[in-house]
Amino acid sequence: MIERVSVMNFWENNINLIKRFRPGIYEQLEKIIDEKKYSFDGFSLLDTKKGTRTIEINKFGKKVRLNSLYDPQKEAERWAKQYNFDNIDVSVVMFGIANGVFADTMLNNLRDNSLVFLFEPDVSLFIYCLENFDMNRIIGDDRVTLYIEGINANELYFDLIQHIHWTMVPTQIACFYPGMDNIYYEKAKEFADTMQKFYSAENSVNYTASYLAKVCTSNVINNLHFIKESNYITELSGILTDDIPVIIVAAGPSLDKNIDDLKRAHGKAFIIATDTAVKFLIAHDVHYDAIITIDPRKSRNHLSDKRCFKHPIFTLMDAKNEILEMNQGRKIWINGAGFMSALYSKYGLVFDDYISGGSVATAAFNVARTMGAKRIVLIGQDLAFSGDSTHAGGVAYHADDELNGIVYVEDIYGNQIKSRGDWGIYIEWFNSAIEELSGIVDVIDATEGGAKLKGSRIMKLSEVIDKYCISDFDFQKILDDISPTFPMEAYEVVKADIYHMQKELVNIGKYAKDGMNAARDMIEIVKSGKVSPKKENRCIKTVKKANNFIARQLVYSIIDDYIAGDLGEKLKDINCLTEDENENIIKTYDMAKSSFEAVLKGVKEMTPMLEAALDKI
Repeated sequence: MIERVSVMNFWENNINLIKRFRPGIYEQLEKIIDEKKYSFDGFSLLDTKKGTRTIEINKFGKKVRLNSLYDPQKEAERWAKQYNFDNIDVSVVMFGIANGVFADTMLNNLRDNSLVFLFEPDVSLFIYCLENFDMNRIIGDDRVTLYIEGINANELYFDLIQHIHWTMVPTQIACFYPGMDNIYYEKAKEFADTMQKFYSAENSVNYTASYLAKVCTSNVINNLHFIKESNYITELSGILTDDIPVIIVAAGPSLDKNIDDLKRAHGKAFIIATDTAVKFLIAHDVHYDAIITIDPRKSRNHLSDKRCFKHPIFTLMDAKNEILEMNQGRKIWINGAGFMSALYSKYGLVFDDYISGGSVATAAFNVARTMGAKRIVLIGQDLAFSGDSTHAGGVAYHADDELNGIVYVEDIYGNQIKSRGDWGIYIEWFNSAIEELSGIVDVIDATEGGAKLKGSRIMKLSEVIDKYCISDFDFQKILDDISPTFPMEAYEVVKADIYHMQKELVNIGKYAKDGMNAARDMIEIVKSGKVSPKKENRCIKTVKKANNFIARQLVYSIIDDYIAGDLGEKLKDINCLTEDENENIIKTYDMAKSSFEAVLKGVKEMTPMLEAALDKI
């Protein structure tokens, strides 16, 4: 809400609150202010008839007043009525903060657990408003994340990917502060592009989760025994010195141009080979330090050569079991989502943030970042066709072309080049990741072809090796000095927890059956129109008890992933409510009934899989 102008020192109160609750923004603001990298030119204050103030912006040949001259608060309330705040898990992504009146009105309508992402396209306007308006509500609200152009605007995309589950997309509110999209047109267009890329990525995640649910779960169960001698990525955090570059080798068509140059980087860089690239490296007798594989369906042919069996492998628990069974090297888990998070957190072990990009190369980039790389070199990262070729060695694989669609993107020379829809998503991921690490990590594109990755430096691999591969590095020696995460005694405790999942499945089956029956009874009560508080309360308590019990079990996250495909369509609109209360109740308990039915089916199918897997641990 816009406050009356009074003796209150807005700047002091606002900046102290930023210092307290948003230290990262405060630190950057200090630099901008000290270096005078802001200007109030084009901003002016106007009095409203309600005794408050608003801003008029006169910039870029346009003039916009940000609020009504009569009653800004009423104006904001009328504007907010166009949005539905009654749905479950509503989140807001808004372009423009300014004096906060519209954002503040949104906060008044949202629930306590809502997520709010506020993007300010002009750091000068942000500072101007800190001086002239009470911004305490927005700054201090823990539902709000602020993104300020020139400070942390590049973090928006990754934060959305990390915090907004695909089931939350249908109820998300994406909006513009009225008038600010006009005055800041180019920034508004970039914001809209970011949102479109986010929605495309979420659709891909939704498809993958539903389509691969059972394959992934089967891999997780069959890979349980690898925990014994493994490590997790956080244990490798910071092991790289600043002078050791990480070279990520993908299998794009341009790898043919410089694969032999890579031989000179042996022992002078940390070389991570993506799974598809391994056979090309072996064919050219090129050394690499480690392999990375994450695909739950990856063809075993890529890693079936015995010469790659003893290499350390960075991977996920749901990566293809056959591949991990062949590999005899150290397994290093790179993501603690789902089951791994539930298991490892029991022992106080926390994985570093992992922001999925959907490809093995983006996963390798995450690994390099976590390990503390100050220079990341990409080769074979075309993300585009070379003639008809999709991969090194003249391989032309077009099975996914129709599914993902053909698109055209900018190449490293500024021309348009043929690419694919899924590659386009990876390009945007790299663009965002590189921008986020700007000034911290030097990202070099040494692919010598393919799509342009914004923010990367383009160099030939031979030049990179001459200039930066100058210090000795032995990854295997470093890894040999790191003990597995769980020494023998500790692993016995972990093993007991894993064994206990068998009993958990039995108990989950019992609770799911009770929950299913209670949900069915609740639906019948509501449909009959006969009010029965005693029966309704019993149904509600039974469903809640079943849900709470199931969610507390270690095996829950595995079951939850397993049934994702069965519930995909129903989950799509799970958070969307109607104005009919009875209809909402029926919808809620129908979803609960379907969920319990899926859990029962999952328990039945998973039990023999788990029994077989436990024999290996």
